[in-house]
Amino acid sequence: MKRIILVFVIIAGLFLFANKPIHQKSIEKEWGREIMKLEVNGYTFEIELENNTSAKAFKEYVSKEKRVLSLDDYGNFEKVGDLGTSLPRNDETITTKEGDIILYLGNKLCLYYNQNTWDFTKLGHVKDTTHLKEAIGEGSVTVTLYME
Repeated sequence: MKRIILVFVIIAGLFLFANKPIHQKSIEKEWGREIMKLEVNGYTFEIELENNTSAKAFKEYVSKEKRVLSLDDYGNFEKVGDLGTSLPRNDETITTKEGDIILYLGNKLCLYYNQNTWDFTKLGHVKDTTHLKEAIGEGSVTVTLYME
């Protein structure tokens, strides 16, 4: 009887241990949910991607290697720069908000820190914009995009 109980305890322990998440990042990669990150001036932000063909192509582009982009301030509401490639467009009239990542003209990346309404494609959004304006500062900025 003691052997049966011991075997049961061992099996139950193995089952509980095997199903307990040890490290969330490894689970996300295992499920194919890599996370896009944006680094700027010592800050790192997570980007939640949209569900469209443009965002999928953007993810594929960034997945190949880290992308370092130079973004210039435009109109006191966005930072904009060449993406280095052309992506499929899914333009629609959008009113942006702080943290929106926008594809403009199919080959420009815009990082919004204020509102604007125009026809373009939303690629994603910075999940937590608490320090975004502080991070991007005034004028031009260099950002790095990568998958983790």
